[in-house]
Amino acid sequence: MAFIESKNQFWTLPPDIRDLIPSDHICYLVESFVDEMDFSEFEIRYDGSGHPAYHPCIMCKILLQSMLDRVRSSRAIARSVRENVVYIYLAENPQPDFRTISDFRKENKKLITELFKNTVKAAKDLGVIGLEQLSTDGSMVKASASKNNVVLEEVLRVIGEYVKNELKKSIEIDKVEDEHFGNCRGYDQLNESEKHKVKAVVAKYIKQVNKDKSDTRKKEIEDIIKEAVDEFEKDSIEKVSLTDHESRFMKNKKGTFDLTYNTQITVDHKLGIIVANEICQDRTDTYQLKSQIELVEGNCGLLKEGTKICADNGCYSGNNIHFLNQKKLDPYIPEHEEATKTSTESVDDIRFVTSVASILNSRIKT
Repeated sequence: MAFIESKNQFWTLPPDIRDLIPSDHICYLVESFVDEMDFSEFEIRYDGSGHPAYHPCIMCKILLQSMLDRVRSSRAIARSVRENVVYIYLAENPQPDFRTISDFRKENKKLITELFKNTVKAAKDLGVIGLEQLSTDGSMVKASASKNNVVLEEVLRVIGEYVKNELKKSIEIDKVEDEHFGNCRGYDQLNESEKHKVKAVVAKYIKQVNKDKSDTRKKEIEDIIKEAVDEFEKDSIEKVSLTDHESRFMKNKKGTFDLTYNTQITVDHKLGIIVANEICQDRTDTYQLKSQIELVEGNCGLLKEGTKICADNGCYSGNNIHFLNQKKLDPYIPEHEEATKTSTESVDDIRFVTSVASILNSRIKT
């Protein structure tokens, strides 16, 4: 049998890259969608001398495509730009590295938000959003942070003072300890349940400062500690994560506590398109419904009277009902007792069906 040989065949002329991509691929929609956006603000910002920058239009295209492909890692996106023909086409051949992609995403959060709003606007213009019935719900998303990297405020301030003194080249750690721990000689007299964690964290950061003589690195550590201290001042929390300051301890479905974020999403019932989204630090959904409705109206315009608003009992509160009634929206939110009753009835129904199935099964065997 003869096989098709292609390894040693050469093109007389290079092919058009679009010939390698299916004509109905979603990347063409991504391309036309981003091409219609206004990037004049960026063109003014990058006007003048200096090394040429990647056009924000290209960066937005590859970031939007990566969202559709559920690829979040900047390194994975950079690899796709080098190896995946779709990303090569959208990037128009340049290959930004992972750091460029990561920095662009961090430094242009407002642009990413506008990208989402334009997506919702396009869906509305196409008539695929009805805005007759909306559903809002929250979900706990685990932060990329370990429980072992959380510290008490007092410990954090000790580390901060140590780094601050190191930057001034005049460290006096004993005075810092006396200031924050009072009569305690040091770590050996701290609470037993926290002592080993405190020692490990303090030792880790002090070791980093002493090992690296670079003032830049010490400044980075000082900034990390300052951001973490700001979280203590912003919210009444006992501990903060050094790797993900804004995350909070929240109870998950398993009943355990993890460093987490509370994500809120509102979808339109016509095709299930997301019309609003937000991430918050609140441990409950009670205060998020109003914010979600305001975001929907910011993205889609004012909601018409009688629009159905669906949410679970986590959003049931007098303030939320009053807010929806003021806007003449139609709320569908169960009371806490009703939700508990429904849940109990569901369990009883399952037990009844299981019992009947067991009886029938035993009769069949006999």
